[in-house]
Amino acid sequence: MSFKRLATLTVAYLCACLTAGSIFGLGFELWMPSSSVAELLRALFFFAAFYSVFVILFALIPAAVGIVVAERAAIDRPRWFALGGAAIGLGSLGIMTLSMLILSNDPFGRLRDPGVDIALASDIAIVAFAGACAGLMFWTVAVWLPGRTRILWPRAAP
Repeated sequence: MSFKRLATLTVAYLCACLTAGSIFGLGFELWMPSSSVAELLRALFFFAAFYSVFVILFALIPAAVGIVVAERAAIDRPRWFALGGAAIGLGSLGIMTLSMLILSNDPFGRLRDPGVDIALASDIAIVAFAGACAGLMFWTVAVWLPGRTRILWPRAAP
């Protein structure tokens, strides 16, 4: 693998994490609406930056495995990147939830709270959607823009 390809994959990963972080910020801000547009934008940018760093840290190892598999198998279909992004997001959410349960004093006490099932379902939906969008962003930057795909709109040779 060349240095140029490694740099492309790194930029694609960072773009995908920024995409997922922005969707997290928007999705979780919809649960806690602000009183004005200025507060909404301020909170959205804060949450986008915060969750982007969160995604970079929690999804690095699963994403690295997925990137290596996609590169070795020469996968160039966007649906596989979307499914892989959703799976990586859900896997990261599971790892985070499991670690929070293990480190908690009362692991299942929070699960008995009323309304936790709706909150958990919404978190799962937001994470899966954000992961799928991040996978598509990764595909766009790492596969389609460099012209490494045979589908959709192939780039003309220079």
